[in-house]
Amino acid sequence: MVFQYDFMKQITLWAFLALIGFSTATQAQPLTISDSAVQAITSARRFSAKIPDGKLYGEAIRADRLKWLIDTLASDAMQGRETGEDGQRIAADFIARQFEEMGLPPVADKKTYFQHFKLQRDSWTELGMTVGEKNLKNRTDFYVYPTSNLANLKAEFKDAVFVGYGIQDNNYDDYASADVKGKVVLMYAGEPQLSNGNFLVSGTQFRSAWSLDWKKKVQVATRKGASLVLIVDPEFEKNVRENRRELSSRGWRPAFSGEAGASNALANNIFISEEVANTLLDKKAGKVAEALAAQKNGEGFKAIRFKTKFEVQLDKKVQTLAGANVIGLIEGIDEALKNEYVFITAHYDHLGKVEDVVYNGADDNASGTSGVIEIARAFAQAKKDGVGPKRSVVCMLVSGEEKGLLGSEFYVDFPLFPLDKTVVDINIDMIGRIDERHAGNPDYVRDRFGPPEFGVARNQ
Repeated sequence: MVFQYDFMKQITLWAFLALIGFSTATQAQPLTISDSAVQAITSARRFSAKIPDGKLYGEAIRADRLKWLIDTLASDAMQGRETGEDGQRIAADFIARQFEEMGLPPVADKKTYFQHFKLQRDSWTELGMTVGEKNLKNRTDFYVYPTSNLANLKAEFKDAVFVGYGIQDNNYDDYASADVKGKVVLMYAGEPQLSNGNFLVSGTQFRSAWSLDWKKKVQVATRKGASLVLIVDPEFEKNVRENRRELSSRGWRPAFSGEAGASNALANNIFISEEVANTLLDKKAGKVAEALAAQKNGEGFKAIRFKTKFEVQLDKKVQTLAGANVIGLIEGIDEALKNEYVFITAHYDHLGKVEDVVYNGADDNASGTSGVIEIARAFAQAKKDGVGPKRSVVCMLVSGEEKGLLGSEFYVDFPLFPLDKTVVDINIDMIGRIDERHAGNPDYVRDRFGPPEFGVARNQ
């Protein structure tokens, strides 16, 4: 593949200059999230008169340096840069050295350039549920999400409490004074709806958050000490059909530990069919049906204790790997605006290698990574020359993108700079190509998700 290094050399630096504002410019107004990069590009010429030295730093982004960066990042030595593998760590070290050579301060974990994170993938090895002498079938009688059950489980249960819909809200409480510590909690999915069509919690025809997030209910039961949560799903077959992948393995996700892990921990939880629920309730099934019917008429609900007997076995395999985001900071020089942050990002990970075949990922996304590095270099030099950005610029290269945008997700969950002070993120992805119709125009920017006519020529 032939890469358009001359085009990359001119990668919308004027947009960044307009967004951030150099110290010689007139006082810039704080940006809002509604500001668009397109508007910045079209208005760049109007701002450029106030940035006399800006072009100097744009021209310092050289095609030969970009080519060297891409050649290095996409070389076989980087092993395809798959997150969690040696190639990704080699690439991260290489990027960090670039930031260090620019004189950027290490502002991430333990005064380094790295924000480390762990990823986890869960899959079932053994699933079983027995009621009396009957062995229930997974996805026919019950289903379980591996990512929502952090602990393996093998136990017999006898004491249980039916808590309606498992909701505890300001104006509605299924638990009331019920003690569920050490007991199985049985609840229905969704929320109670009155005979007039209104939902009991909201008092309107609109569902509340209790219907939209079933984990919210499990969190309540967990805080109350429940040993297991059983959720009766009236739409059992539909939900099994629509969530087959998540029920096997959801793929990679951030793995939490310490306080973060504790806050995400849930009691073991299993979804069951209405038939299984009635079997567990046995003689109390009629009483439960009456209680649910009474709720439709606006009558109060009281938790129902019952005896039962069943066994559960949940065993899963957990795979983990480690990734890292690489972060460089060019601190703003304006005392007021330096506490606002403009992010320039790209993912540096790719697909790795299979046996002897290396997926080098030159365009995806050594090209965008190289662009961010050189933009960081331009801003770092501008600051050394006394015309640095007023707002702080954070150049962040993330990993975990090819496994599901997970490095970015981790940063948002654990930001190093306040999210409410982050005014914009300009993400750069796959900028190493243009289409054949514009091969002679290095200023043409192709929209990778659309046909060539959707592109924009900078000189238009």
